[in-house]
Amino acid sequence: MNIIEKINADIITYRRNKNSDALISLQTLLGAINNLPKNKQDDSGAISKIKASLEGIEVMLLNLKSDDARVSKLKAERELLFAYMPKILSNEEVDKILEEQKFTNIKDAMTYFKNNYPNQVNLVYVSSKMK
Repeated sequence: MNIIEKINADIITYRRNKNSDALISLQTLLGAINNLPKNKQDDSGAISKIKASLEGIEVMLLNLKSDDARVSKLKAERELLFAYMPKILSNEEVDKILEEQKFTNIKDAMTYFKNNYPNQVNLVYVSSKMK
């Protein structure tokens, strides 16, 4: 199940459970994704919108006092959205994959990680390990 399918399924669940805060957050996110060009309405487009939302939440949290009533809602929304982000592989995990795959050139390594671990790998790190 891709990210957009997961968001749609969760919207149905939150609607049934009458969780209005989570429902509004996900509907807003889905609207932002649907406003992307059709060829960008995929996991990478969804991730870009999630990242933008998370960055906006962080800015708001930095500018609010800790006792502001909105802080707890923003933190809950941040956790909700963060759950849709792909797990980022650690450098150790990347090293292990590089060792197992025995790539002979940087192009093959980059292609492998882009195809098998999209948005989950620091490609700069992969590049540095292949030099």
